[in-house]
Amino acid sequence: MATYVLIHGSLIGGWCWNKVKKNLENCGHIVHAPDLPGHSTDRKISAKEITLEKYVSFVSNLVNEIEEKIILVGHSLGGAIITKATDNFVNKVAKVVYICAIVPESGDKVGELMQSDSISDTNNSITIDKVKMQIEVDFDKIDELLFNGCDKSDIAYAKKYMVPQPFIPFTEPIILERDKCEKLDKIGVVCTIDKSLSPALQEKMYRNAGCKITFIKSGHAPYFSKADEITEILLGCAE
Repeated sequence: MATYVLIHGSLIGGWCWNKVKKNLENCGHIVHAPDLPGHSTDRKISAKEITLEKYVSFVSNLVNEIEEKIILVGHSLGGAIITKATDNFVNKVAKVVYICAIVPESGDKVGELMQSDSISDTNNSITIDKVKMQIEVDFDKIDELLFNGCDKSDIAYAKKYMVPQPFIPFTEPIILERDKCEKLDKIGVVCTIDKSLSPALQEKMYRNAGCKITFIKSGHAPYFSKADEITEILLGCAE
C-alpha cells in the first residue's frame, strides 16, 4: 500500500483528481488530493492573500502530518509548488511525479517561465486583474486550451468548479535548496498535445531537473482524458 499526495494546478481544485484518486483507492492505496488555499469554490481567502509560500506551507503541513513516505505528484503549477515544498520534507518523499508541470530552477518565476513559452496559447487566453490580483481565463477558449481531448461532460464539470487563479505566486522567485532533492527519484510526464504548457518546455524542464521522462498523447488535463494511463504511471511508482 502506497500513500499519494496529488497537488493540482492553476484555476482548479483537488476535484480534478477524482478519477485518478478513485482508481488508486480501488487498488488499496491512500490518496490525498486537497484544494490548495484559495481554490475552493466557497473560498474565504482573497487572491491578494495567496502567495507561493502559502501554497508551500499548506503542502508541507499536509505531508508532515503523514507518517509514511509519500509519492508526491504535481500538475501544472502544482509542479512548481511541490518542487519548492520538498525542501521541507525531502526525507519523506519516495518519488516525485510531474504531470505537464512547471519545474523551476532556483531563482525562476512561474510567470516568466510561462511567458517564455512562445508555443503556448495561454498568454492569448488570459487577463490579469491587478486590482484583485488574480488571473482570469476566457471561458470561450478553455475547452481547447486546457481540456482538449476531454469529454464534454468532464469539461462542463470543470467549469462549474474552476476559480480565478491568484496572481502573486506567478511573480515570486522560487529559491531552491537543490542539494536536498537532487537525488530524489523523479518522473516527468510530457503531454504531447498540450496547448497550455508546450511539450517542448515540459521536456526541457524535466531534463534540467533530472527526471526520467515518459510521454502520453494528452492535452493539459490528463487527469480527465487519460486517467487510466496516469493511474498506471502512478501505480508503477509504488512497485
